[in-house]
This record gives sequence, structure tokens and C-alpha cells, in this order.
Amino acid sequence: MSDTPPTSSQQEMDDRRQQLTPFIDLLALLPIPTTLIDSEGIIWDVNQAFLDYARRYFHEVHREGRVGRHVADFCTQPGVRERLIQFLDELRSTGEPTRAVMQVFDHGFREEIFGIPLKRGDGRIIGAALLREDVLAAMLQERMRAVITSIRGEVFKMARSQDIEQVLAAIHKGLGELGVSFHACGMSIIDADIDPPQMRCCNITHDGRWMEATTQPESVAALLHFWRGKETVYRRDLHSEDNFGEDEILHDAFSKPIRSIVDVPFSHGTLAVNSTEPDAFSDADIEILEGMAEVLSAGFVRLDDFQKLEQRTRELELEIAERQRREIHHQARTRVRDAVWQMQSVDEIIQLLDALKAALEIAGISYLSCSINIVDVSSDDPSVRFYNLGEDEWQEDESGGSRDTILKIWRGGQIFYRRDLKMEDPYRERDIFDELYDSGVRSLIDIPFSQGTLAINSAEPDAFSAADIEFLQELASVLEEGVRRLDDIRRLQDQERQLLQSQKMEVVGRLAGGVAHDFNNMLTAILGASEQLLQDCTPEDRPELELVLNAGQKAAYLTHQLLAFSRQQVLRPKLLDLNEIIGNQAKMVRRLIGEDIQLTTPSDPQLSKVEVDPGQIEQVVLNLIVNARDAMPRGGRLTVSTRNLDLDHSHDSVPPGSYVLLSVTDTGEGMDR
Repeated sequence: MSDTPPTSSQQEMDDRRQQLTPFIDLLALLPIPTTLIDSEGIIWDVNQAFLDYARRYFHEVHREGRVGRHVADFCTQPGVRERLIQFLDELRSTGEPTRAVMQVFDHGFREEIFGIPLKRGDGRIIGAALLREDVLAAMLQERMRAVITSIRGEVFKMARSQDIEQVLAAIHKGLGELGVSFHACGMSIIDADIDPPQMRCCNITHDGRWMEATTQPESVAALLHFWRGKETVYRRDLHSEDNFGEDEILHDAFSKPIRSIVDVPFSHGTLAVNSTEPDAFSDADIEILEGMAEVLSAGFVRLDDFQKLEQRTRELELEIAERQRREIHHQARTRVRDAVWQMQSVDEIIQLLDALKAALEIAGISYLSCSINIVDVSSDDPSVRFYNLGEDEWQEDESGGSRDTILKIWRGGQIFYRRDLKMEDPYRERDIFDELYDSGVRSLIDIPFSQGTLAINSAEPDAFSAADIEFLQELASVLEEGVRRLDDIRRLQDQERQLLQSQKMEVVGRLAGGVAHDFNNMLTAILGASEQLLQDCTPEDRPELELVLNAGQKAAYLTHQLLAFSRQQVLRPKLLDLNEIIGNQAKMVRRLIGEDIQLTTPSDPQLSKVEVDPGQIEQVVLNLIVNARDAMPRGGRLTVSTRNLDLDHSHDSVPPGSYVLLSVTDTGEGMDR
């Protein structure tokens, strides 16, 4: 059974055909892949089992392409042809069934061939049946397991689904070990959670060259179609049929015509191989790709599960940390709130030293200096008092070079964070801080509240995190609550004083009213008798009687005032000069308010007349003066002034027109206006 072309005569060929025909008929019945050759090694027939075997593991083979050719013509691996010729010679020389293991096809696998010599009746060998035992399935499974293990290992090493380089390298190597011939293999990772879906494609050519593919809209649409279809898509020859418009795109990408391509979808994309040959991939090749895709799906899903678990773990850790942070902040706020609620006035804010310092330590906020800046707008020229908490002690400063800055921030009502004064210094504060601190201030934040700002600084740039700022806001809110509480206390105290004063005035009024009634009755008799005596008196007695009458009239006027004070007089509005009323009241109350209060009564000499009840307006002025006196226990300045005033439509509370304004101001405690 040499490998030389047959030189047999036609008669000999006819004889062989006649002799081999029974074996040809028998060959079709064998379930084992079998090739029938004559004594010269020429193939006379192959059975269907052989064709199925070749198509499954290698590529599609046709009977016409085999019959008439020498069996060794299909051995392309170095040394395999010689080994097959040797096997045939051994089979012919021994005349006994012979077994050999060799690589017959160009696929990288060793096959086990069992040769059975075919003899005539006289014992002469007329040919042989070459049976291939289907051991490739077991061999492929063994290699497939090793390849799958390698791919799975690389998938498990991935930190995220986009890290596909090592996975694709393992696939490239595995396809070579499993005998799959290809021009390039690739993976497309699809992120369909965003709109439009994003895709990353990587390829490795058969010679190991990496290609990061640029996905064109046509390619993206096709790959999305394959992936969503969840079925393998095999384009056997793009030159014959190009349903997805890939021929030109692939030619441009690989700089050569791509004839056949397979895409196998998995959970996160597709696995693909292509070839420059048409119909290049067998059923076994596709099974290998589908097996790899299953591993990719399992691995990527596992990666997603791990990432979700890690994400959930991180979320739980953050949730726990957030709860701990809130609890710590709550403890710190409570300390400051307790200290604030013990304050009786804003002047006691320095007592917050220990509480604020402890709160910052509990919250883990490092600082160079922290200050509470209290704004006082009671005068025309607002002032700021700075209560500075340094690393060791408090300092109180009235002047402060940052007064204007604090007022701007406070009036703006917004948090102002200077992250790095070296990079940005809008209020020119850096020089001021350089004089105060040897290390200098790099970052600074002011948080406004109702009565001022809470400020903190650091020698480090951008030293305060969002959590730090949130906590400082909470502390500022606590300070604001405390200041509001103090305002409520002051208002309550004012109301108590007013109620007490009202009750006092009511008692005095009742007493004055009773005295006035009795005194008025006596004055009635005195005035009546005086007037009657004046009618009949001598010229010598008239001066004394007029003196008595004038004194009685003055006493009646005082009685009139007492009745007005006690609200027992009937209202009689009339036009009068308010300046005159204030002048008379000022004379009467000077002894009432005391010597430590300076009373001034600036007035408009052109003041218009007003229509009021004299007693009532006198009572109003008296009440305002008494209230002002009570607000200045240590003395001060009291001003009662008048002026004409024209109001337009912008004052909704009163109709437009001309009015007289009566103003009473003092320098004592209480409401600003």
C-alpha cells in the first residue's frame, strides 16, 4: 500500500471493484467512521459515519472529494504522512489487524485508527478497512475542561465586567488548544442599563495581535440583535449573504476579507470568531464556543452577584457608619444645647467653651480656631463680638479685623467656605490670619445663624468635609435655637413687666380716681363760693379772692388729669398742640423718671394740630415714658420727639395722608422698635 499513483491496468481495476463491492455495501451499515481503501491505498469509499465524524470535529467532507485519492493525501502535519504509510505497509506485510495512534487531520488531535486487512479467498490482500474509533469526544472533553477551568479562573479574577483582556487571552489560547481554526476571536461587552446601550469590543487575531474595535452604529445594532436573541448566529459566507451589513465593516477592521463569522451570546455580550474562509466552523467548533459562552455567563453573573454583595456590604457599612456618626453628632449637639439652654443672655455665650470644644472633639473635627461671632444691630453702626476658641483657651475680641466680612456673610444668610485662601481670598483675610497664627490659615468656613455666624478654620487646605459642614450647620442651628429661646425669655419678661406695670397703674388709677372725685366735690364748693364772693367783694378783697379762685382752677386741672389717668373721664376730642402736651408731661414726670435718665423733647415748631382727647393723649405719653424708664434701670437717654409726616400708598396699614409722628426712644434693653 504505497503512496505512489496506481499503475494497475483497467482489468485489475475492474477486478478490484468487483472484489471490493461487497465490502462497499457492508460499509454503509457500519456505525463506526470507516474508510475503504484498496491495496494501493486508494480510497474507494467512506461511510456516512465518517462524514458525520469529520463534520462534527473538523469540517464538512464530501464523498466525491475523497474517493479516488490516496488516503495519505489528507495528512498535512509534518511526519504524519510518513507514519500513515508505515502503518499501511505494516498492515499489508502482516496481514493482521493493526492499531495505530496518529494525527491524520490538521486539527491538533491524535486519533486511534484500527486497520483490518481485506483478503481474497486465496489470502491475497485486496484492500483494508480503516476504522476510526471515536475517542475524540473524550479527548475534547478533557481538553475542554482544562480550557474552561482556565477561562473561569480569569473571569473570577476580574474586578469589573469591562476587565476582559485576560479572559479573552484565555479564550484565544483555549481555541487553539481545542483545534478551532480562526482569523480572530473577540468579545463584546454590552451595557444595556443606559440609553443608548454602550458596548466595548476587543479582538485577538490568530497570531496574537490585539485590536480594540470601534463600534459603528450598524455593528452595535447587529450585536444587540444577536445578544437579545439569545441564540448562536452563524454567517457562513458574507460574500454570499450579508444580512447585517458586516462585510465592508469587517474588511476595514481586519484589513482583509472576512468570509465567515459566528456570534454566541452570553449574559453580558457576545463571544465571536471569524475566518477568512467560508463555512470555516464545524458543529464541534460551535459547541466549543457555546460551552465557553456558558462559562462566561456563569462567571459574569457570579461577578455581578459578588459586586452586588460588595455594594450591599459597602452600603451597610456606610449605613452603620452614618448611624454612628449621627449618634456621635447627637451627643455632641446635646452637650452644646444643654449649655445653650443654661444661658440667661447672649452675654453668657462664652460659657459654651467646654461644650463646643467637646462637641468638636467628639465629631473628630480638627481645627486651628473656632469662633462664635455675635452681631449687634441695635445701633446705626452694627458691631460684632468675636468669641474665639483656640487650641487652648477662649479669647474675646470686640474689634476684629473681620467685622465687615462677618456682617456680609451674616446678611447673605449662606454658608461661605473658603477652601484655600492661597488660591482664593475674596475678602483679603489671609494677611489678617497670618498675623494671628504662626502656621497661617488655609481654609475657613462661616455658617450664619439668626444672631451671627459660627466660624472654624484650619491650617490645611480644604480641611472640612461635607459631613463636617453638616455637623457645623447643626451646631449653628442649636445656637439659633438658644438665641430664639433667649428672645422668648426676654419677651416673656417684658410682658410680665408690662402686666405688672399695668396692674400697678390700674391700682394707682383707682386710687387717683377716688381721690379726684372727693377732691373735685370739695373744689366745686370752693370754686362756687369764690366766684360768688368775687361778685360782691370790695376792691380791697378782690386780689385775695382771685388768688383763691386761680388756685382752685389749677387744682381742678390737676383733678382733671387724675381723672384722665384713672380713665374715669368721658372722651372729649379737640384740636390741640401735641408739643404743648409733651412739654407739660415732661415737667410732671422729671421727678418720676429719676435723675440718672436724661430726658430730651426735640419737637417740630411747625407741628400740625391733632384732634385727640387731652386726657387720653397725656396718658399715652405718660405710659410710654414709664415703660422707657423701666427699661433703663441703670439710667440712660430718653427722647420724646414730634414731626409732621406724609404717608403714601406704600403703607398698607393706614390711609395715605398727612400725619403727626410721636416717637419715644430709649437706650435701654428690650425690643428694638
